[in-house]
Amino acid sequence: MDSYKWETTGNPTLYIRNVGTVDITLQSYYIEEAGQTKDGPTAVPSGSNTVAVNSVQSVPITPSGTFTWVSGHSYTVKLVTARGTQFAFTVIAA
Repeated sequence: MDSYKWETTGNPTLYIRNVGTVDITLQSYYIEEAGQTKDGPTAVPSGSNTVAVNSVQSVPITPSGTFTWVSGHSYTVKLVTARGTQFAFTVIAA
């Protein structure tokens, strides 16, 4: 992850860079806090799910259930690819 920012919607957008040799297809994500899954799996929106080699893709993270972000809390967002590979990133709620 290059960076993330909190949108006016109250949810973060992750900016994912692919430094590998093949395109990555993101399938779903989970939101965790203190090692416990709080939301997910949630499908990555179409149009945000492919990260081409040597590029950056924005990936909006919008909880699918009753989960709400708590300002100042640290969360782990786990992105899962179509191949089952997981990438974990930490965000702090605004």
